Amino acid sequence: MAASEVEQLERRAGLQNVLGVASGTRRYLSTPSGLRLAAQLGNHLVAYSATDDLVPYFGDHRLAHTEAYFQLKNAICLAYHGFYSQAFSTLRLVCELTLVQASLPEGPVVSEEKLDLLRSVLPPGSVLPGIEKVNWVLPVGFGARQSPDQKASSLEEWAVDGCRAPSWQEMLRRLLDSNVARSFDSQTQLSLRFEESMRSLDPYVHVRGRLRSGTSLSGGNILQFSQESLSHFGTRMMCAVQVSVAVLLLAFLPSATFHPYASAAFIDLGDLHRALSILPSTDSGLLKAMYDSRKSEDGSA
Repeated sequence: MAASEVEQLERRAGLQNVLGVASGTRRYLSTPSGLRLAAQLGNHLVAYSATDDLVPYFGDHRLAHTEAYFQLKNAICLAYHGFYSQAFSTLRLVCELTLVQASLPEGPVVSEEKLDLLRSVLPPGSVLPGIEKVNWVLPVGFGARQSPDQKASSLEEWAVDGCRAPSWQEMLRRLLDSNVARSFDSQTQLSLRFEESMRSLDPYVHVRGRLRSGTSLSGGNILQFSQESLSHFGTRMMCAVQVSVAVLLLAFLPSATFHPYASAAFIDLGDLHRALSILPSTDSGLLKAMYDSRKSEDGSA
């Protein structure tokens, strides 16, 4: 009986069709024209992953970067199985999460309020050192206020306290609020490119009628493979990854540590080249010069 009910659920939900779409996707990507798209998607996935060591590691405050990479892989999986509109929505999330990580300050690792809460659950007579004595990192969610209506002003408030992220426009302005970032933007038009990428993904996030639906994208009222939709996804995915990688490098390269034993905010030359390989030449040239200048300063310190 249980197996029969599972089979009925799979049939009614169209899971057999999903498997068929995945087979169709794989057949297309194995053709001469599809191989180029497969290589491009793989290269962009590697490029985003190559930024991993550059983003400073501070527990939950690094959640946005980790989640962005997870969602990027999800987007490819969704498109691979024919969920095209959902794949576009997920790409938009990748861009927003990247901005969260790149634009919001870390914030205090722990507040006195949370230390007081921790002291209240300790055995009588136990004493905790003050904030200035220890780099406190509390367990996930400890003392979280869970304030979804409050706008986060730091990564701590977003990752631990449950506050909502600012609008992506506000986060982009915050990212560009430095002489280095403004100079980079004036030469690369990064902010304009980021806005264009978000606008191209916006219609798939909101309810906009059949024109924006998965039905329209796949050309039918059931899940089916669509070469046009997959190619369209590939174009949007590459644009989203390019602006996201540029955002991460712009945010963290100026203050990166280049010591070979650094455990955070470190990117070696090999990973940097992987990240830069997908960017326009102007972006990659300026960012490589930024890396060389920072490395020179670090070596002379």
